[in-house]
Formats: sequence, structure tokens, C-alpha cells
Amino acid sequence: MMSQVNTIQPTETPSIETEKGGSSVNKFVPLGVLAAGIAAFFALGLDQYVSFEALREHRDVLANFVAYNPLVAPLVFMVIYAAVVAFSLPGGAIMTISGGFLFGTALGTAWVVLSATLGATILFVIAKTSLGNPLRAKAGPWLKKMENGFQENGLSYLLVLRLIPLFPFFVVNLVPAFLGVHLRTYVIGTLVGIVPGSFVYATVGAGLGSIFDKNEAFTATGILTPEIVTALVGLSLLSLLPVAYKKIKARHAYSMEVNLEVPTLPSALSHRDELAARLEGKRLAVFLDFDGTLAPVVDRPDMAALSDSMRRIVSTLAERCPVIVISGRDRKDVHERVGLDNLVYAGSHGFDIAWPDNGTEPLADCTKFRDLLAEVGEALERKLGPVDGVIIEPKSCSVAVHYRLTNEAGAVAVKAAVEGLLANHPRLRGVSGKKVYEILPGLDWDKGKAVLWMLKALDLDGPDVMPVYVGDDITDEDAFNALEGRGIRVYVSDGVDGGAPPAADYFVKDPDEVGLLLTFLADRANGGGDGMAR
Repeated sequence: MMSQVNTIQPTETPSIETEKGGSSVNKFVPLGVLAAGIAAFFALGLDQYVSFEALREHRDVLANFVAYNPLVAPLVFMVIYAAVVAFSLPGGAIMTISGGFLFGTALGTAWVVLSATLGATILFVIAKTSLGNPLRAKAGPWLKKMENGFQENGLSYLLVLRLIPLFPFFVVNLVPAFLGVHLRTYVIGTLVGIVPGSFVYATVGAGLGSIFDKNEAFTATGILTPEIVTALVGLSLLSLLPVAYKKIKARHAYSMEVNLEVPTLPSALSHRDELAARLEGKRLAVFLDFDGTLAPVVDRPDMAALSDSMRRIVSTLAERCPVIVISGRDRKDVHERVGLDNLVYAGSHGFDIAWPDNGTEPLADCTKFRDLLAEVGEALERKLGPVDGVIIEPKSCSVAVHYRLTNEAGAVAVKAAVEGLLANHPRLRGVSGKKVYEILPGLDWDKGKAVLWMLKALDLDGPDVMPVYVGDDITDEDAFNALEGRGIRVYVSDGVDGGAPPAADYFVKDPDEVGLLLTFLADRANGGGDGMAR
């Protein structure tokens, strides 16, 4: 199958870059409109009308307008309120109290909640598209950790920020945009989270007329009494109960599931003498998965990173024997993350292979599926886009659906969507991994067949060669099975995932132990050079 493949070189597409550059400029246009609106607000002196004195002075005019325009008045109020929120203008508290004053507690609360949610959503969308995505792309680990928390428990965290009156409203409107919160989560969290505070302020506004009648002074600072603040903080703590439940459940699951797999396999590090005997007089060829093997599994695939120490270990090993990284990631992606040029890289589960001389050999048939895979990726975006915590990752020869950050209902929705699409596209097949579904071309090709093909292509299929395969996922089972009786197969697992024991010879617990194993293999490797001649 692979003998029909012609060696090709990757090509660049400058036109795409130009288009992206132009669209990035357009993203800042709404931000400029907001800045211009804020400047105009103060330049025209409109801030003087957002005060209790202005409300006292114009109370009769406003009351008559509401009385004679029962349908138009709420709409006008909501448009003005939404604009105040969207432009992050001062006066939100006064506007909320005014809602209670003009429409009463119940209707005032309703109009305030709806208009504030609308304005906050407008600001959220603008901030996310103009600043949020670029900021997250360049963010350091501290922001990415916060983003993970908001991805997993976004609604609970957002409710806390909305309920506790310590956080300025405009700040809470912006922060979620920088932390990857989904639009639906943001809208629900805002709509629900501002109800208690809006009700308190609208209730005060409903009684504001008597204060005006007595010509008494009034300020908003005394509204949030200790009793009210305590009640709001209590509500915010209640909203954190789902987060606490998840953590307790995860710990319980760990204690119940730990070591379900690994006791059935001997530890590679505890059996070094046995390994040394099997390696005696053999040339080594080492195959390595990336996620969960060379690098720890993370919540978001774009956050995976190879440590400097692991990179040094792999580099040393590659100087003494052939090293092949075989991953479900796109080949270019895994190459960039490893950052070493003297390795063989097999991306897309072995569909796309690159040699150290920059020659590439994609499986020819894979290219015929790219339009179909793109279509499936778009369909998954439409179906699963509203599901919090689901990440659709289009690749050159597959589409991955990550659901590590979603809840149980989201996982069910993901499974149903993937199975439905596969049922409608018999030319494709699906494989499942650790919190991920992968949709691949329906071809008789996997990591196991790719390993055997590469051993032959690298002239490493003789009896003097000992292949070593180290992997952690279900897709690595194909490689374990392919090397049965002819190689050393090492499974990476701490035992938490459960399930049937893999077709492996040994286990190591995590990437740290993988590093120790690779150091041992480098010490035992025979011969020199990069061993990559084809």
C-alpha cells in the first residue's frame, strides 16, 4: 500500500496568511467603536445625566413617559442600559435602581437582568474576538491553568464572580472572554448570576420615591448591608458545590480504580536486568508515542509540551539508535513540539511519515479523504459547538473530538454525535482514546502496520534488531500486537484509567519514568550514528 507513495515536499500557501492578516485587523474595529463611544460619552457631558440628582430632577418627566408608553418605555430603558454595559460606562448601579423606580421591583428586575445580559454579551463577544483569542494564544502557563479551570467549571466560577459584589461588573464581563468561556455558559451565568443583586437594587429603587418626596439625600453605598452581602456570598458558595462534588468524585474514582491495570504487568524499571539480557547483542529501534508518553496528558491538546530534560534524553538516545515518534497528532505538530531534527516522525497514526532528510511519505489514499474529513469536522462543530468543554481538532488525516473538559451529559452527546456521523459515512472509521474520539479514513492502516512498514523501510526488520515501543493509549495496542514475539512493548499507565490490560510486556507509570527508561536504553544501545540510513 505504501509502495505506491511518491516522496513529496510540503508547500506553503502565502495567500492564506495574507487573508488571515487582513481579517485580524477587522477584529479590532468593534474595539475601536467601543473606545470611540466611551470618549464621546464623556466629551458630550452625558455622564452628568447618570446620577441620582438627575433622576430626582426629571422624575416627573420619566414617570409620565413610562405611564403613557407602557410598551416603548421598557424597550428604551433596555437599549440605554445595554449600551451602558456594553461600553463599560459608569452608572450601572444607578441604572438598576432607576429600573426599580420606574417599573417597580418585579418588572424593574426583569428589564435590568435582560438588558444587562445583552450588553455584557456584546462586550464579551467583542473582547473575545478582538483580544481574548490572541491573548490566550500568547499566554503563559498561569493563564492556561486558569483557562482550564474555567473550561471545566465555567458556570460555577462565573456565578461566583456575578454573585459576590466585590468584583466590578465590567471586570467580570471581560475576564471570561480571556479564559475561553463558551458563549452559552457566559450568557446563562450572567442571566442567573445577576438576578439577586439586581433584585436588591431594584427593590431599593421602588422605594426611592418616598426619599425624593422627603427631599432626603441618598447614596448607593448603603444598599449592600452586611446581611445582604452575607446572603450573596452564601449563594456564591452554593454555586461552588458542583466543583467540590467533581473533585470528591475524582478522588473517589482514583482510589477505586488505581492499579487496576499495572499489577498484571511487571515494571520495566524493576526488571532492568531482564531487559538488558533481551537487548544483549541487539541493535535498538525505539518507537515513542507523544501524548501521555513523552509529555504528560493535559486538558487541552494545544497545551501539551515536552520538557527540556525529556528533550535532552531523547536527543541522546537518537544519537545512538533510531528513534521514531509515532503519534495521532499531525506530523508537523508533533515535530514542532519535540523540536529535534534527527528523528523519524509518523503523524496521523502513521498515515504521514517524515524522515530526518525532510523527505515525507504520506499514505496516498489519505489525501482522498480530506474533503470528507473537513465536512465531518464542520458537522461536529455544528453539533457539539454548544457543548461546554468539547474541543474539535481537525487534522490532515483525521478529526479528533476531545471531551476531557466536559461533564457526563456532554460525553454522552459527544459519543452520540460521533457514532451518528460514522453511521452516515461508512468510508470512515472511529477509534477511541483517553477522553478523545478520533475519526479516520476507513483504510486498513494503523500504528501497528506503520511500525512494521518503517522497520522494513529503515532496514531494521532483521533478527539483530530489537524494536522497543512505548505508548499509553488504545491506539498503541495495534503496535503492541504487531510487535508480539519480536519486540519489547512498554505500556505507560498509573493504573487510573482502568480497563483490560494491554498487550504489553512491561509498564512504566508516567513520562518521568519513561525518561528513566529511555536513559537506560541509551546506555544499553549498541553502535553509533543516527542509524537513519534508508
